[in-house]
Amino acid sequence: MTAKKLILVADDEPDILSAIKETLEEKFDIITAVNGREAIDMVFSRSPDMVIMDVSMPGMDGFDAVRQLRSKRSPTDPPVIFLSARTQRADVEQ
Repeated sequence: MTAKKLILVADDEPDILSAIKETLEEKFDIITAVNGREAIDMVFSRSPDMVIMDVSMPGMDGFDAVRQLRSKRSPTDPPVIFLSARTQRADVEQ
């Protein structure tokens, strides 16, 4: 049996974290973070296979967290999927 892939979910809303975790945990191992800074720390300490990150979080938002991660370029950088309720053109383009 192969090991499950590890997914980091970063969101400051407990209900969102719980819903995503419950949806994915049958097929993936899930770890969670509640802000961008915590997400960055977990990427470096746990090396997830993928990150699902909310754009709007307190302290450090998802865009800033990914910019910081990408500034330290590594061949093992996980792909990131953003979650957002923002619909403004500038937000979508960013």
